[in-house]
Amino acid sequence: MTAEAFTDTGPLYAFFDGSHPRHEDAVRLFTSAPPLVTTNMVIAEVVALAMVRREADFAVRLAERLLDGKPTRIERVTPTDEVLAMRFFRRFAQLGPNLTDCLSFAVISRLKLEVAFSFDHHFAPPGFFRLEPGNP
Repeated sequence: MTAEAFTDTGPLYAFFDGSHPRHEDAVRLFTSAPPLVTTNMVIAEVVALAMVRREADFAVRLAERLLDGKPTRIERVTPTDEVLAMRFFRRFAQLGPNLTDCLSFAVISRLKLEVAFSFDHHFAPPGFFRLEPGNP
């Protein structure tokens, strides 16, 4: 098992957006977290969210920082991850996770991660890792 923890879109975005209602939660998580890892798909989702919620300059600065690997290492999704993600997508589709969530589940599984930081209730169904904050 690795000592890294996965981070999803919500905490990653909230960490950078000081006006986000969960900003302080994200700062606490990131301050006490083990080394963080996310996927290139989550990075794309975070930047897309920044484009919708904030000005373009904020989104560009955020993309540059995230693509430099700060504050989280980026694990690229592989073709094998895509196959597993589709299995998760079929299995949990009625519960609402999107394809990016299922790709995250596949990477979490491949890396044998035990902790995932997410504000998204869609991360609860797989059950192969501990969800933080809280354990629904």
